Amino acid sequence: MHKAVSATGLRVIGVSGCKDAQLKAEIEKMGLPILTEGKEKAPRPAPAPQAPAQNTTPVTKTRLIDTPVRSGQRIYAPQCDLIVTSHVSAGAELIADGNIHVYGMMRGRALAGASGDRETQIFCTNLMAELVSIAGEYWLSDQIPAEFYGKARATAVSRKRFDRSTVKLIPF
Repeated sequence: MHKAVSATGLRVIGVSGCKDAQLKAEIEKMGLPILTEGKEKAPRPAPAPQAPAQNTTPVTKTRLIDTPVRSGQRIYAPQCDLIVTSHVSAGAELIADGNIHVYGMMRGRALAGASGDRETQIFCTNLMAELVSIAGEYWLSDQIPAEFYGKARATAVSRKRFDRSTVKLIPF
């Protein structure tokens, strides 16, 4: 019967409703599972004991915002990076303990490393920010050199002091 069904192009994935023990044995020899109809429970093999997984690296979640950030909104990403895949309006504020990525126009304020991490960075595809800050060190919009304004840039602290000469604006 299996060959006849297969010849029509159909595939048999299992058999249900079989009560005859001899027929069940033949079905199992063909390698087909015997399906229950929910009335009786099929015996399940005991799961093999597994060693507990050892996670040596901490998992850090990333907060993703895929809608525009409007003026007056404040978004905080505690203990993680913040990614915005839309624009950030003037008057909006992004705060993250980790890095900040803005894949759109950045017109508001971006404060990365809010918990004091000086290794964080701010990435913008169109940097027109009112203010950028890394680990509490601020840079106002009038301090952004004209050649960097409106361009794709990464902002980072390059030395211990944070001023115009120590901030790296990196094209990407």
